[in-house]
Amino acid sequence: MAGNPLAAQTLLDAEGWDALDLSNFDKSSEAERQQMLLIAGHYQEVFTRTEQGRFVLEQLVADYMMPRTANPGDDLITIGIRQGSQDVVRKILALIELARSGGAPT
Repeated sequence: MAGNPLAAQTLLDAEGWDALDLSNFDKSSEAERQQMLLIAGHYQEVFTRTEQGRFVLEQLVADYMMPRTANPGDDLITIGIRQGSQDVVRKILALIELARSGGAPT
């Protein structure tokens, strides 16, 4: 990945609620912030600029965010898989918001 590999790895390594917590953005160096904004801008471009991208994002939200995470009788593996899928969609949404705000708190 071009640019700052530390910033990219920070985004890639974030899990669970940490993926949504972009507070480290403010603690990053200017180069890391610029790299994170570049990555976030690519997500924004893919998922918001075209009808197809918006459709895919709407489908991801509908398929993974709208259903209940846990249903009676579900085992922990099933619940964990659903949570992981939700984390991916949350991260996409968080990166789009980061790009929209330009890194400013929202």
